[in-house]
Formats: sequence, C-alpha cells, structure tokens
Amino acid sequence: MYELIKNKSKLVMTFQMLKILGHKISKSDWTEEKKRLFWTASCLAYFGSFRMGEILSTDKKGSFENLKWSDVKFRKDNSVLINIRFPKVIKNANGDFADIFPIENESFCPVKNLKALAKFKEKIGSKNDHVFSFSNGACITTKDFTAELKKLLEPVFGIAVANLSGHSFRAGIPAALCNRPDIANEDDVKSWGRWSSESYKVYTKLKLTARKMIFDKIMCAIM
Repeated sequence: MYELIKNKSKLVMTFQMLKILGHKISKSDWTEEKKRLFWTASCLAYFGSFRMGEILSTDKKGSFENLKWSDVKFRKDNSVLINIRFPKVIKNANGDFADIFPIENESFCPVKNLKALAKFKEKIGSKNDHVFSFSNGACITTKDFTAELKKLLEPVFGIAVANLSGHSFRAGIPAALCNRPDIANEDDVKSWGRWSSESYKVYTKLKLTARKMIFDKIMCAIM
C-alpha cells in the first residue's frame, strides 16, 4: 500500500507495521542479543511516543545524555517510569517523565521486553550502563537503528522505506488516537506525546491514573 509513495514526508509507524517488524526481527539471522535490543527499542519508542534520540545514542560509545538503567524505574504495579533527562524541549531541570504500561500476554509489551532486557543485563552490567548497548559496550545508534529498520521492511514496503526513520515511531500512537475521535480527544494526544501548546499542560502534573486512562484508549484505538 506504500509502493507508490515517492515524496520525502516521513511515514508513520502503525501498529500493524510494528507487528510486521517484530516478525521480521524474529526471523532474521541476528544474534539473540541484537534481536532483544532492537525489538525492545522498537516497542518502547512506539508505545512511549519517544524521539529515538531520547532513548538511543548518536555515537557507539554513548554519552551522559543517553538513556541509562538508572533512568528506568520498575514500579510495583508493573508499570515503568522512564526519565528522559535531556528531552528536545526542556520543561524542568529533571527532564521529562513517561509512564509505560504493560500489555498482558503480548510479545510487543514494552514492559515485558524491558524487564527481559534488564534481566539479561543484570549479570554483566550496572545502573550506569546504557539501556540499549551490547555486552561489549557498543551502543545502538539512531543511524544504525534506521538502517536496520529499512533493511528489514524493504521487502514488505518497497521503496517507501526511504520515508521511514526512527522518528516514525513517535507519531504512531498520536496518529492512532486521532483516527478515533470517538474515544480520544486532542488533550489525550498532546498529553501522551508530551507536546506543549501555549503551556497547555506540563506532563509532570499529569497524574498516573490519568495517563493510564489515556493508555486504555490507546489500546482501544489500535487493537
């Protein structure tokens, strides 16, 4: 359906495309470590509406700005709090905070994949380690991620993959919510994507229960 698209506008990573990506990753000849890292990054970026630069590095060596395990808090209610210390738009000194919720019995659950990755890293890493780094210390870069994404999906979507990038994940959930005005409104979209409009809302003032209500709407929109 994307075959004839030739413009330079970025494609949105839809829920259906995410599932296709997961299948392609599982069937690839990658190592188990690489599969785990790339799939977890994909699920987290999609369901958290992250900019890839907020969770991945621009350099294989990483930097103090990248997401570390010390920025990831696993809660007792099975949700996860992600602290983006250096977001694109800095609203306060502590950075942005994003709530990630579990999706029961699904391979694309961001919480389940993060926990599995944390368990895998437990014996070889520390809280100062970058979340998306290999056991040899090399980080997955935004450039590497985009390149691998295009290689995996090119057989499915053809030349349209030229319009895919890591940023395609950020718009996935907002686009799904906008397509369902019967269950979600503009406030939901802005809050989930951590967008500001005339100081519309500062995320840190949005209660966890309110975020969970929006997430329930998301699941209705994409499932």
